[in-house]
Parts: sequence; structure tokens; C-alpha cells
Amino acid sequence: MFQLGQTSCLKVDGGSYLARCEMKLNVSSWTKLQDGCPITERVQTQTTRVN
Repeated sequence: MFQLGQTSCLKVDGGSYLARCEMKLNVSSWTKLQDGCPITERVQTQTTRVN
């Protein structure tokens, strides 16, 4: 499902955090990177047509 080194926002017990999938003792696990999850914003670009 997830590859080693991949990051994801995990939601646990009403909170969320950014974590990376890592291998520990031959078992994949999640390592917390930061509290909360990054938020991205969509930026609209304006194009101008010249005829």
C-alpha cells in the first residue's frame, strides 16, 4: 500500500500529523515528522489570448 520513505497525513484519535513510512525491526511503521498536516492552496492562473 505505502512504499518506504513515503509520507502521509495520519488522522488518529481526533488529531492529525504528518508521518513517514519506515522500516523498524523488519516491520514497517510510521514515524511522526510534525504535528498537523500541510495545507495546499490551489492558485488560479489567468491566461490572456492574443489574436
